[in-house]
Amino acid sequence: VALAPGGGCHLPVPCRRLRVVGHFCSHPGFRIYVFVVQSAGRAGSMAGGLRANARTHVHNMTANFGRTCMPWGRKQSVWAGCSGGFFCVPGLFGLSADPSSHWMLVAFVAQAVLSVMSDYVATGRDSIWHGLDRWTATCMTMFMVYFAHSAVSPWHCLLAVPPLMCLHGSKAAIARADWSAYVVWHTLWHVAAVSASTYIMYLANGDAGLVIMREAATAMYVYVRAAGQGAGADL
Repeated sequence: VALAPGGGCHLPVPCRRLRVVGHFCSHPGFRIYVFVVQSAGRAGSMAGGLRANARTHVHNMTANFGRTCMPWGRKQSVWAGCSGGFFCVPGLFGLSADPSSHWMLVAFVAQAVLSVMSDYVATGRDSIWHGLDRWTATCMTMFMVYFAHSAVSPWHCLLAVPPLMCLHGSKAAIARADWSAYVVWHTLWHVAAVSASTYIMYLANGDAGLVIMREAATAMYVYVRAAGQGAGADL
């Protein structure tokens, strides 16, 4: 709050960090101005945090390739560590009659394996799994943005925003050594990324992946059943 005689305004801190949200008169010749300091600085703080996280991520992909960044050591969470296994799902939805779509499945399965190995099996200790997971996750994120743009529409690239904000929350929790917040945000990062990728694959391929999965499951069932009957006949 700042008092200004004659309606003038005296700012107790630099003007660029303040935003006037209102005023009211309490005495003739004076106005009480109400300023919000934190809200104006919060956007800058968020932008600064995003830039810092981006720099840290690049550093961890290169100089700290196989090093852990967990300040709490070998502390595991099934939610944060194993939820990355769901990255197989968008790969299954990405299957189609095009043989090249099989590589899409391979890429997502690799992402799922690397995620679980880095975030659960090898969490809290230095391991090559961390570097491989960071590179694969970064490449797959960029690929999905490109795929959404080319296969669906440019607007669908915005589906990358919620997962990336969750990842930002996860990295911020690591920076302040907040285990509980990390578990929540890292789990949400996996869930949001899987959901967005699966939705994009569904929009691009329809139910082709589901049909292929159903046919594959039926063929496997028939094969196992025939093998079991053959083994019973031999006995």
